[in-house]
Amino acid sequence: MKSREFKNNFFNTAIKNLSNSGVEKKIQSINEAISRAQHEVSTIEDKIAKSEIGLKLLKLFDQIQDDKQSLKLATEENKEGLQALAQTLLDIHEKEYKIIEEQCDKLNKQLSESKELLNELNEQLKEVLQSSMNIKPL
Repeated sequence: MKSREFKNNFFNTAIKNLSNSGVEKKIQSINEAISRAQHEVSTIEDKIAKSEIGLKLLKLFDQIQDDKQSLKLATEENKEGLQALAQTLLDIHEKEYKIIEEQCDKLNKQLSESKELLNELNEQLKEVLQSSMNIKPL
């Protein structure tokens, strides 16, 4: 009987040890699988974070392109507006120049006429002086 109990105890212990070592291997395997899964989750989270940063960068790049185009359009509109303003000012100055030129022509004509009158008066004065010298006192 004792040998039978010994055999039963031996086999029970062996089975327990086998099952314990199998369970430990399974637990270790599960722990390793959990570690790998956590590492993969961490890697995926990193990739997601990088993807989010990439998406933000793409959105920012698109916004920069839109702002650049808006600025270009605004610059073109400003340029057209400034050109129109410059043309208007040029037209105004040309009109003013023509008016001043006409006034200068009138003044030159008046000056020439005044000069002619002065010359005529000078001639008349000379004649009067000449004739007064020719007059003898009484």
